[in-house]
Amino acid sequence: MRFSTALVPAFVALATLAFVGVAAGQEPAMPAELQCLTVSADVSLISENDAERLCAGATTSRGPIGCYEAADDATTLSNVQLVELCRCAVDASPVVCFERARETTDLLDGEAIDRCRAIHVRKLREDCTPVRR
Repeated sequence: MRFSTALVPAFVALATLAFVGVAAGQEPAMPAELQCLTVSADVSLISENDAERLCAGATTSRGPIGCYEAADDATTLSNVQLVELCRCAVDASPVVCFERARETTDLLDGEAIDRCRAIHVRKLREDCTPVRR
């Protein structure tokens, strides 16, 4: 197998960054999805299965679980509904949207979740990546 010489500078740059981080005693960065799972285990009563669904594809370590906790405190939604509302969230804005929708419209919980969930509002796929047009 032959490698393109055009890729050599990119590999050298990545290797240098990795070496500098390790040499400086820094831990390699943990993906946000794994950080989210760690945070959820530390701060919430969420089940492991729900935490895995909530954190799948997370782009911030605290966003989905912070949203989940805020929604759990402010609403009477089930765990499944909380996960649906907060998947891919970067903050608690889906909760604010949900509460406003319930107070100012005749939407049922499921309809308000559909309109306010982070995936819909931020125009994301189920894996939290942006939809390309």
